Amino acid sequence: MYDKDSKIHNNDKHFHNGYYLEENVNMKLCEVENPYYSVIMDENDESIVNRYENAQVFLKGSCQLFALALHEKKKYPVLEVIDHLGNLVHVFCIAKHSGRNVYIDVRGATTDILECLAEFPILSQDDYSIRRRDIEADMRLEDKGDIEGLIFAKYLVEKDIDFYDVSKFPIFDIKLRGKIVSK
Repeated sequence: MYDKDSKIHNNDKHFHNGYYLEENVNMKLCEVENPYYSVIMDENDESIVNRYENAQVFLKGSCQLFALALHEKKKYPVLEVIDHLGNLVHVFCIAKHSGRNVYIDVRGATTDILECLAEFPILSQDDYSIRRRDIEADMRLEDKGDIEGLIFAKYLVEKDIDFYDVSKFPIFDIKLRGKIVSK
């Protein structure tokens, strides 16, 4: 069931909001353009590739910058997913709402960890681990591209804050078998 007023999808087990509600999440993220997009120049005045043209980049290699922007705004803890080979798979934030874990990335928020990870090639729970991310390295922003990415991520967090701020979500009461009740 989808409640258009609350923008929460509720299937009696989990809820999600934001771009998760779109029929094609990746296509929708591609349509969310960076208003600050420009050619980046290196120290020799040569142009370098600016990957931050649209919001899909925060699912395709720059998720740590989006998580950092959200952490700076809402102070949510940042988690990382590591595969069995030690490779970084995804970075996202976690928050609590109505007594449940809420997993938050550029797509919005979901209470279903498998939905959060469905974008990534993880076959079973034995194939990955989730741990708290040390965001100190993310905060160093070693190149101009990372700075551009963080500026775009902060813009998205502000623009779509209702997708990411759990304090704005309706109360989800498990006892009511998935019904959403107003605050």
